[in-house]
Amino acid sequence: MAVNGVAVSLAVGGGLLAMAGIRNQPLADAVRSVLNQPVSGRTLGPALSATGSGLAPLISSTAAAAVAAAGGAGGGGGALVAAVRSQIGKPYRWSAVGPDAYDCSGLVYWGLRQAGYNPPRFTTATFGGWAKANGWTRYSDVILESQAGDVLVKAGHMAVCSGIGKMIDAPHTGALVREEALWKPYTQWWGWRPAAAADDGRELRRAS
Repeated sequence: MAVNGVAVSLAVGGGLLAMAGIRNQPLADAVRSVLNQPVSGRTLGPALSATGSGLAPLISSTAAAAVAAAGGAGGGGGALVAAVRSQIGKPYRWSAVGPDAYDCSGLVYWGLRQAGYNPPRFTTATFGGWAKANGWTRYSDVILESQAGDVLVKAGHMAVCSGIGKMIDAPHTGALVREEALWKPYTQWWGWRPAAAADDGRELRRAS
């Protein structure tokens, strides 16, 4: 018998809520369990994607929706994401700012300029100063809070968030600009959200 995809999605989403209730834990921790993230300092078992279950992609997408409902990703940042995505396949070259090659900060710098910003040439160490001066909001939980169009930074590297747990970056010498999973451990990253996107979020919360 065919299984209705919507019904399965609702069942899995309801399962997350039930899991949170049974364990007497916040929904965010239940989501982290599904995403195989540490909960209360405890490392969990094998990731769902390693089980070989045909439901794994569905569960992953449903878990992502639950993360968003728990205070995480939304839309926005379309111009920045579209700009850097258009450069996928270009080679990495240290200190390059395009359009033929990029290093990690060069890609973000180029993308921001295409999206209508006018930052000075920055590095991973200096980006935060410019972002803060221009009203961007910094956050630390990139799994629960990031949304497409945010700039993600860690020591020595940076990227543009293209979705929950995903980024577009210029990784290293010998690699090409690509869209990939956010590098672990996630706790090494922090995010910066443009002022306009933060204002949009406040408007949405007020409207609800």
